[in-house]
Amino acid sequence: MNKKCHKFSHKYFHLVQIIQQAAWFSTTNLHKHSNQNNCAPALKQKILDKRWLRRRWQHTRPPQDKANLNKATNELKILLNNYKQQAIQTYLESLTPTEATDYSLWKATKRLQRPQTPIPPLRTPGGEWAKSDIQMVNTLADHFEHVF
Repeated sequence: MNKKCHKFSHKYFHLVQIIQQAAWFSTTNLHKHSNQNNCAPALKQKILDKRWLRRRWQHTRPPQDKANLNKATNELKILLNNYKQQAIQTYLESLTPTEATDYSLWKATKRLQRPQTPIPPLRTPGGEWAKSDIQMVNTLADHFEHVF
């Protein structure tokens, strides 16, 4: 890929980021979740870099881009694992059985003992997997429309 094309794609990516940030900034959040993952800016940047490398490799397909993508993916896996382990450690250290913390230790224990039943993905007519709620609803709606 020549330098001019690379500059264009990087500028396009930057423009998309600016538009997204403006939209996020101007949109009010109706429901703030207390358990949102507020990860470090360095981790967010690593995720963005990996996505950019994947997009670049998908468009151009040179072996060096694939090697860079694999390296970034492995580094990101390690960083995410460390981040999750640290978050779990911090959470566990903050648990107490007292009324002052609303009995957080017992609530966490109860939540861990509750059986979890994951919703399996559905296969779409195109052969892909519908994993998100919206994809599953659309797949079911299409199926019922076809059947009935």
